[in-house]
Amino acid sequence: MKRFYLSVTVVLFMLITNTVWADEAKDLMRAAQQAQHNNQHEAAIKLFEQAFSQGAYEAFLPLARYYYNAEYKNDTRINALIKQLEQASEQGHTSASEMARKLFLSNEFTNKAKAFHHAQLAAANSTKDTEQWVEANMVLAELYFAGLGTAKNSETGFNTMKRVAYSNGKPNLKVHVQLGLLYGRSGNIDESAKWFNSAIKALVGYKRNAKALVSDIYYQLGIKDHSAQAAFEYFEGKPLTTEQLNDLKTFAEERDQDVQLALARAYAYGEGTAKNQQMAELYFQQAITNDDLASLKAYIEWLDYYVDTTHAKAFPYVLRAAKKNDPKSMGRLSDHYLKGIGTAVNYGAARDWAARAISAGLEDAENELVLALLMSTPPSSTHWYSYTQNTRGGKLYTASSANYGPMNLSGRRIQYVLNLTKYGSIQTQHYDDIIFPREYTNFVTAYKVDCSQRELQEIGYLLLNGDKLVYEALESGRWGWGKPDSTSTTSRLLQRICN
Repeated sequence: MKRFYLSVTVVLFMLITNTVWADEAKDLMRAAQQAQHNNQHEAAIKLFEQAFSQGAYEAFLPLARYYYNAEYKNDTRINALIKQLEQASEQGHTSASEMARKLFLSNEFTNKAKAFHHAQLAAANSTKDTEQWVEANMVLAELYFAGLGTAKNSETGFNTMKRVAYSNGKPNLKVHVQLGLLYGRSGNIDESAKWFNSAIKALVGYKRNAKALVSDIYYQLGIKDHSAQAAFEYFEGKPLTTEQLNDLKTFAEERDQDVQLALARAYAYGEGTAKNQQMAELYFQQAITNDDLASLKAYIEWLDYYVDTTHAKAFPYVLRAAKKNDPKSMGRLSDHYLKGIGTAVNYGAARDWAARAISAGLEDAENELVLALLMSTPPSSTHWYSYTQNTRGGKLYTASSANYGPMNLSGRRIQYVLNLTKYGSIQTQHYDDIIFPREYTNFVTAYKVDCSQRELQEIGYLLLNGDKLVYEALESGRWGWGKPDSTSTTSRLLQRICN
């Protein structure tokens, strides 16, 4: 079979998502590809022809392959398809322009002038701010740089690239990096550093990476050649040089908190240099001197997952982060107090920090809140049984108000907690407004509880204390005896809370 080859820069199979076809054309392309896969070639040819006629100009490539094959050879049809392709390009069909440009750069149909012309049409007719628009202009710029089909003109090439340097008002990282690289190769270091720096700053959280940060610092200091070189190395994935690392250490000694955190992360995770726990600890401690929240949270994450998986060492830093009014840190601090991680168990503190976390918007903290309330006075099977003798069938759950509040008797404390989870009612003077507003009438509304969440089973088991007397007292003969994480326990709890 005689092959139809496009140039080495051509992607042989274009992604459907980069074009806009009618649904019918898409369906025809899929059907044609499936027929081709199944060796149903005559059916495939027919379907590819139909797709092409519907505007799926990517169908030209498989059709050309077929019509160059001795078995299906048809030069007349190929020429007719090329004519249709060019006509569609002239009429403003961008995908046709792109295919025509690739066609005329191929070995079989080389015509550089036509390739350049259709590249211009693709760039002009692409919808602004789309990936297709960016790619079409980048290809056109390459033709200007190479002088393919037109006079070689680097200035026009750069201007064409700059046309698509921003999409929807935001920097296009790929274009900025390419501009930095090409200006560097041309010897224009100032422009190279400028575009590389804008690419660095387009990265989310670039200051957390030591290599990216040192490039930006060099740029701010006016050391353009160092800035451009560091940026180029960053995008190439190269490590910090000795000079760059030493410069960062100097900046860190000058109390640059961004540098301290970037160095801490570099040593903690091996980002640009070898891992070194001692050096990571040193720079994390420097970064959190003034309780910078981002540094505290980064330090806590490293401690929890890479240094001390018991999480005990992180406690004092979680406390400091929580005091900065960070909702997630508040919820984490509640869990530390609830479980005695790195500190003594303190159910009151667990309750208070969970309430504050909820008030700050952390919905997940309701788990810690209810557990803290429960554990303040652990359930007693004896009290439960005596207290619920006359409330079989789960009537204890259906009280219309929480009249008792936190009492000394375990049974009444548990009723208070049950009413809390059922109705969202808090009958104390100090925690009504902190935990949630009065207008909420149920737990689900107050905390936006996902009634399918598995975490509620833990509350359910503690609530029932794993005791068959409690099960029988609440709903005789229907509770069964499962493990703490049994599906039946979960479903029972969710039924009580969510219904």
